[in-house]
Amino acid sequence: DPELDQSVAMYPNLRAYLQQAANESVDYPTSLTELAQLFQSA
Repeated sequence: DPELDQSVAMYPNLRAYLQQAANESVDYPTSLTELAQLFQSA
């Protein structure tokens, strides 16, 4: 299943995106841009 393969391949990058240090602050527009870039690179 190609869709499942893509999901499995994206998992490490998506997990890294979701992790944020306690002292790190990212505004909403920046977070959306970074998330969109993550999906474009897949």
